[in-house]
Amino acid sequence: QENDFLDWTGFNYRAAWLWSITPRLTGTLIASRNETLNNFGDFRLVDPSTSVRRDPRSIQTNERREATADFLLWGGWHIVGGVTQIESRNSQSFNEVGDFSQDSAEFGGRYVFRSGSELTLVQREAKGDYNRPINTLQEFDTGYDQSETEAKLDWLVSGKSRITAKLGYVDREHDHFKQRDYSGMTGLLAWRWLPTGKLMINTGLSRNLYSFQESNAILFGGLPAFRAGDYSYSYYVADTFTFSPVWAITAKTSLRFRYDYSDRDYRGDISLVSPSRRDKVQSAVLTAEWQALRTLLVSAEARYENRNSDRAGYDYDASSLGITAQLMF
Repeated sequence: QENDFLDWTGFNYRAAWLWSITPRLTGTLIASRNETLNNFGDFRLVDPSTSVRRDPRSIQTNERREATADFLLWGGWHIVGGVTQIESRNSQSFNEVGDFSQDSAEFGGRYVFRSGSELTLVQREAKGDYNRPINTLQEFDTGYDQSETEAKLDWLVSGKSRITAKLGYVDREHDHFKQRDYSGMTGLLAWRWLPTGKLMINTGLSRNLYSFQESNAILFGGLPAFRAGDYSYSYYVADTFTFSPVWAITAKTSLRFRYDYSDRDYRGDISLVSPSRRDKVQSAVLTAEWQALRTLLVSAEARYENRNSDRAGYDYDASSLGITAQLMF
C-alpha cells in the first residue's frame, strides 16, 4: 500500500495424486511450488531511497516433487518409502539460507494396531548442493549430506484424545568445511483433545534444527580473520510450544486461535568469538470462519507477532489483518 517498490506477483500451485494399485499397495505423487517475499526479520537489504540502487525485494521460490509408497505385508505390518526432490532459490543472494537443491530418499516400517494407533520407524538420507562456488574465506560450502532417523507414535488414547510423539536424530555433514557440521536430537509431543462436541484443543512441544549460516570473516595476511562481535553461526535449535483451540460455534461458523512461542538458540560458531544470539519469537492468530455456501468458505484473520533478541536491532512487533475466500467443487 505504501511502498510500491516491494510489489511482486507470485505463481503458486499444488497437485497431488493419491493412487492405489491394489488394496495392499498405495501411495502419493505430489508436486508443489510456493513463491513468496522473504521475511525482513532476518534478511535486511538496502532501502531504495539511499544512494545505493539495489532491488530491496527478495523473492524466494520453493519447488517440491515427492513420491511415496506404502505396502501392506500382513496383519498391521507395512513397508513405507519415498523419494523427494527440492529446489529453493532467492532473487537476492543470502548466505544464511543459500540457494540449494536436495534429493532425498526414505525407507522404513509401520505397524497399525487394531485400535487405530500407529508406530513408524523411518530412515532418511539426503544429498544437497548449494548453487554457489566454494568460499574458503567465509567457509560457505558447495554441498552437504544429511542423515535422519525418526520414530513416530500416533496413539489413539480414546475417541476424544490422541497423542502424537516423535523422536529423531539429525546429522548434517558438509563437503569441505567440517566446522559447519551439526547434529542433534529432534522431537515432538502433541496432544489433541475433544472435551465437547464443539470444542477441540491442540497443544504441543517440539525441537528442530535448522541450517542458518553466517560469517563476517575478513582477509588478514592472506588468512581469514574474525573480530569480536562478528556473527558466524552455522545453525539454530528451535524449541517451540503451541496452543491451538477450535470452537465450532454453529454448523456454519467456527472460531480458531493459535499461540506459538519459540526459543531459538544459534550455534555452530566457526569463529569462536561470536557473541551469543538468542531469539524469543511469539505469535498469536485469531481466525473466524463462515461456511457461506456449500461450496464457499470465508475466513477473516487477525495476527500479532513479536521477537525479542539479544542481537541489537533485531527486536520487532508486527500486526496484520487478512480475509480469505475458498471455493470448493
